[in-house]
Amino acid sequence: RQQGMGSVCELTSGICMAWPLPADASCAATARRLYRTAAAAVGLGAGLAYDGITMASELAANTLHAAGPGGRSEFWLYLRGGGVSRELVCEVFDPSPGWSSGFAPVPVPAPPEATSGRGLQVVHDLSGGRWGHHLTCSRLGRPSCDGKVVWFALPAPF
Repeated sequence: RQQGMGSVCELTSGICMAWPLPADASCAATARRLYRTAAAAVGLGAGLAYDGITMASELAANTLHAAGPGGRSEFWLYLRGGGVSRELVCEVFDPSPGWSSGFAPVPVPAPPEATSGRGLQVVHDLSGGRWGHHLTCSRLGRPSCDGKVVWFALPAPF
C-alpha cells in the first residue's frame, strides 16, 4: 500500500492516506472531520458514517492517553477488498507499544460511575467486532517511530 497526505477523495485510487493528529484535545475533531469526508467520498450511508465518525473520534481521543504530551499520533484511511467485500478501514497510530503481548484487552463495560474506559467497547459494538490492533511503525515524519494502531472497518459500497 502506498501512503500520503492529501485529499480523502484519493482513497478511491487505492492509496492509504495518512494525516498527523494534533497532540491536544482537537485530535478527536480532526478525526471526525477526516472520517466524515471519507465516508461521503466512498458513499457510506448516513447510519454507518455516523458510527464510523463516532469510532474514529474515540480512537483519536485515546491517543491523548497513549501517546502522552507531544506524542506523534496519526490517522490512516484506506479501502480494502472489492465488490461486496469492500470496506473502509480506519487506523489510528500512537507511539505507545501497549498490548505488546499481541492481544488487545477484551472490551468490558465500564462501571456506570466511570468517567472514561468506554472507547474500545464503543468501537467493538459499533463495528460489529470488526476491529483490532497490531504493532507497526509511524508513516509520517522521520525518523519513523514504533508503536501500534487500533483499527476498525465498515462495509463500503462498491
